[in-house]
Amino acid sequence: MPPRKRRKPDVIEDSKVEILPPGAQLPVDWKPLLMTAAVGLAGGWVASFIVGGSGLLRYAITGIIGALAAEHVSEKLGWRISVGHPWLDKVLVAAIGAMAVVLLARWIACGLSPI
Repeated sequence: MPPRKRRKPDVIEDSKVEILPPGAQLPVDWKPLLMTAAVGLAGGWVASFIVGGSGLLRYAITGIIGALAAEHVSEKLGWRISVGHPWLDKVLVAAIGAMAVVLLARWIACGLSPI
């Protein structure tokens, strides 16, 4: 019996693969994402003065997570923080959330022992 010939698999170029309907693009508004990152970075930086920590990436991660968590909690509880400027209000909420995130992470890392 002669050896089988291997058939090359059909390869489709990346530029021809479409996940969305033809011609449609995924609408992404970058402005809110960049504002959330900037507010989170500023909030994480402010929080680092109170609870400690360093590093731009750590500021950004704790700040963004803290901003999202604190915004959600403050909205559900009906709390408002007003210091005169909407951007500063968001940074303050992000800083409070970042402090909570850092303290919660430390508490979990220490084996859930009392602080």
